[in-house]
Amino acid sequence: MAIKTASGSNLRNSLSSGLVLLNTTSFSGVASQSINNVFSATYKNYRVVIDYVTASGGNVTGMRLRSSGSDNSTSNYQKLATYPSVTDVAFERANNASSWLLLSNSSGDSYSIALDFINPFASLHTQVLALSGYRTTATSGNEIVSFAMGFTGTTSFDGFSLLSNGPNLTGTIQIYAYNQ
Repeated sequence: MAIKTASGSNLRNSLSSGLVLLNTTSFSGVASQSINNVFSATYKNYRVVIDYVTASGGNVTGMRLRSSGSDNSTSNYQKLATYPSVTDVAFERANNASSWLLLSNSSGDSYSIALDFINPFASLHTQVLALSGYRTTATSGNEIVSFAMGFTGTTSFDGFSLLSNGPNLTGTIQIYAYNQ
């Protein structure tokens, strides 16, 4: 049985939605990795998947949005995160920051992060929903962190940068578009 849409078209034929792979980038031993020209007017929303392992020493990993090949370092980044603590669930909130803090980690920790970007190219407030899973060497346990992040300005972004406070990021970034 075919289902008809409001316009009368066959729903089965109009469902070409899904994820479209736009870019895969590998990096090794770098302090930062920038991705340019992946957000555009062609798609509205995106999924970014980051897998990496810290190569040496502990570091803090952050993210900034980019326009025309330049990071936006204004104080418009906001974040709310929930994560496990020693005996409970902890919360972290940041307002008016110059980047989003994604992770704080130790040497050898393995991370996977899936970030859904909502309207990054539109001149609207960019929102990001994220979930991170990682294996920590300190406790030999698996941890999960959830994030809700936003950029309070109305800038059109075409990319982002992954930032480290040390030259020790190694991994891959895959960028998908939600085909709607």
